[in-house]
Amino acid sequence: MVAEMNEGIERYPEHATMHYHLACAQALAGREDDALAHLQRAVELRPGIAESARDDPDLASLRQLPGFPA
Repeated sequence: MVAEMNEGIERYPEHATMHYHLACAQALAGREDDALAHLQRAVELRPGIAESARDDPDLASLRQLPGFPA
């Protein structure tokens, strides 16, 4: 699944939702640094995503990290 999302981001690098979903998948896989980078990019592209991230259980492991969208 992560490989397919990476391919999607290569094709559509400005697609905020793809970055968000990849962040979720990476967070669940324990890749916190990668997950946080994609989440930050998603928020840059569409700031309203930060609100969803605050309550998304897939991103729970990232909430205490510096740089998590508050």
